Amino acid sequence: MRVRLSSLTAVLVAAALVASGAPAASAAGAHAAAPVRVAAADAAAADAAVAVGAAWTLPSGTSVAGSDVMPFQLWGLEPTDVVQVWGTFAGQRSLIAQETGFGETAAPELRLFAPLGGKHTFELLVLRRGATVAKASVAYTIIDDSPVVALWEQPASQRVTIGGTARFSVGADDETATYRWQYRKAGSATWVAPSAGNGAREFVLRSLDASFDRAQVRVVVSARGRSVTSRVATITVVANKPRITKQPAASVKAAAGTKVKLSVAATVAGGQRVSYQWQRKAAGTKAWKNLSGRTSTTLAIKVGAKSGGDRYRVVVRSAGQTVTSRESRVIVAAAKTTLKISRVSLRAGKTPVVTVKASQAGTVKVRIQQNAPIWSVTATVDSMDSKVITYTATKTVKVKKGQTVRVPLKKLHTSRTKFTVTATFTPSSKAFAPASAKKVLKSAK
Repeated sequence: MRVRLSSLTAVLVAAALVASGAPAASAAGAHAAAPVRVAAADAAAADAAVAVGAAWTLPSGTSVAGSDVMPFQLWGLEPTDVVQVWGTFAGQRSLIAQETGFGETAAPELRLFAPLGGKHTFELLVLRRGATVAKASVAYTIIDDSPVVALWEQPASQRVTIGGTARFSVGADDETATYRWQYRKAGSATWVAPSAGNGAREFVLRSLDASFDRAQVRVVVSARGRSVTSRVATITVVANKPRITKQPAASVKAAAGTKVKLSVAATVAGGQRVSYQWQRKAAGTKAWKNLSGRTSTTLAIKVGAKSGGDRYRVVVRSAGQTVTSRESRVIVAAAKTTLKISRVSLRAGKTPVVTVKASQAGTVKVRIQQNAPIWSVTATVDSMDSKVITYTATKTVKVKKGQTVRVPLKKLHTSRTKFTVTATFTPSSKAFAPASAKKVLKSAK
């Protein structure tokens, strides 16, 4: 075993107690372990031994990593004193370090270059003119933390969607290295080493579900009888965003008092559950409000007279991910009206009367038109006169809802042709649609 007695050199170095991080001590009582004094051959040696001390800073039984240092303290030294460190490994005691030339106090460190794991005993001796004037023994458990293989690439954390794939890789500087990948799910203390797809530099986990969220992955790399474990990578599993496959209609048109339906269809990868929430934004407002209980793929809307301009949409959710449909605008169509020509009184030489009835309030325009002109010929002894006789009459009247109205027109002079009677209704409210009616009479009576 090779050692060094300082964090900087391979020998004991007087560092004015800086290496240990502790203040200098001037008496044995200030140290963690009291020095062991050895009987001197004469009185002078005995007097010198009283002022000399040595102590290990870490108490006996401490576990020390092989890459760490084992500090100790010395006081009452003379420049010619020799400091030795002996180690007992596997029952064999050997000198592992020796140095001289320290000041009165010192705080060196013992560092092992090639530590052997297990329990070992270390003995610190101070020799003055060949006699042991101070010593201190300690037993440490050495933990070998020097990896035999270096990893130049570590597994990286991954973010995947449900049903997705997480890929990991590691790089080692030993071509003979073997790899054993492991993972453990959140909340579990057990590392699982899957048999499939294990043993290579790269490791793949496919078709991940939500149970792998916050799972950890690592790899144990082994070479030449030694192993090193990589750092831990974390998997973050997020939900897939739903996709709308069928949008609601851009607009729906219906008369007040009727119902219309909007519908949507959506899907999401990974078999996640999908939920729906319909919303409404009233005409002239800016805020969207949820419609209570409207959480299916269809929405039935009862159209009112004031529903025009209202907008609807649906928010589709799946495991925290959302997507919003396009807006659907409601157009209130005019309600259907009826207009009926119930009777026409048409006689030559008389005033025609047309009786009409409308289902809503408004105006009715009645028109009677002669289908073809008639020639009228007047003959005398000296001459013969002729002229074309035509007839058209129009009149507009106001009507109330459901009211029957008799509409008189200008006097009719002839009846020898067909006549067409038309009536058109214009409602007073835009909520109702216009209407018309028509009758054709062969001739006036």
